[in-house]
Amino acid sequence: MPAYEITQNHAAPGYLLLTPFEGSCRKPSYAYMIRSNGDLIYFRRNARDQRCVSDFKKTILPDGRVRYSLMEQEKNMPPFAYWSGSLLVMDDQLKPLKRLRIYPTEKHPELGVDNHDSLILDDNHFILTTYYHTETLVPGHDQPTRIAATLLQEIKDDRVIFEWNSADHPELYGSCLHQCNYTAVPYQDYLHFNAVAVDPRDNNLILSFAGQSSILKIDRSSGRILWTLGGLNDDFNLPPTHRFASQHAVSILPNGWLMLFDNHSTNILNRQKGYTVPHLNTRARILMFDLDEKKLKVKKFREITLPYPSLSMGSVYRTDHNTFIVGYGSNHQVAAQELSADGRPVFELRLKDNMTSYRVQKYKTWDK
Repeated sequence: MPAYEITQNHAAPGYLLLTPFEGSCRKPSYAYMIRSNGDLIYFRRNARDQRCVSDFKKTILPDGRVRYSLMEQEKNMPPFAYWSGSLLVMDDQLKPLKRLRIYPTEKHPELGVDNHDSLILDDNHFILTTYYHTETLVPGHDQPTRIAATLLQEIKDDRVIFEWNSADHPELYGSCLHQCNYTAVPYQDYLHFNAVAVDPRDNNLILSFAGQSSILKIDRSSGRILWTLGGLNDDFNLPPTHRFASQHAVSILPNGWLMLFDNHSTNILNRQKGYTVPHLNTRARILMFDLDEKKLKVKKFREITLPYPSLSMGSVYRTDHNTFIVGYGSNHQVAAQELSADGRPVFELRLKDNMTSYRVQKYKTWDK
């Protein structure tokens, strides 16, 4: 089993959720629940050999009940080796309740869910996401292009009540910053979706696309793109110091600010198409934005520069203790770090044997 060590611990007690894995998934992959003192109190291994697990998290339902969820990989999605599988939903004692995949519709068959993100809104209410391959005519090109599109599906009482398909929004092809060669034979991952959140103020969706270095707000009934933060389609006119690159893990803080984990990495084509981000490939950042969505302006901005880099994956969330729990994704030196409200490191966990965790969560309690 993947070994770990805690190298700093001045944090309040709590429980960390992470999924140690080796990048190729040739080694066994696990979901871990670890007390902040280092005790391993729960683990689950993917029953399939050479398949990984991801996105282990806790959800408190509207009536106060607790659910856990975990994405279990069942196969690869060639040619990327992206993960495709099912979302395992568990009760407050971590006993399996159901498995979820993308429901079939008249437009597509049943699809496996992606490993990046999903939401449990209630016992029979979910938001699931996936990638799928398709061919489309990209504006300015005469021949069909192969793309890896993003599909988001909202399911309630076993019915699909909303579906958002990136291929229905051709304006996103021109704002690609990563895999943008629309004449290439391999499928182009022009978006690279990695996170979804519901804005509690209007119930619309916030989506993170690392391949465009942008955050999009989507109308939850019409699917219309309401605004774009960052990237080439930026509606907020961010100055270079506020721009982010290859970001992960978007969330809405209790004060209404939008928070994200800025990988600040060179996975994007920096300086191409006129988009620049200073000091790329340095340390990762926590970025927080107080947005005026009507005037499309940033009212306030806060940045916390982290001690370590993270070229891919990674996360940041606010904990029950009003601290920040950071997952460093692809960084093989440190997997998780907790920072005080003013940005001081108070906890650090490292994985051994070249293991990483896509993201890390922390909760005050595990069963309520």
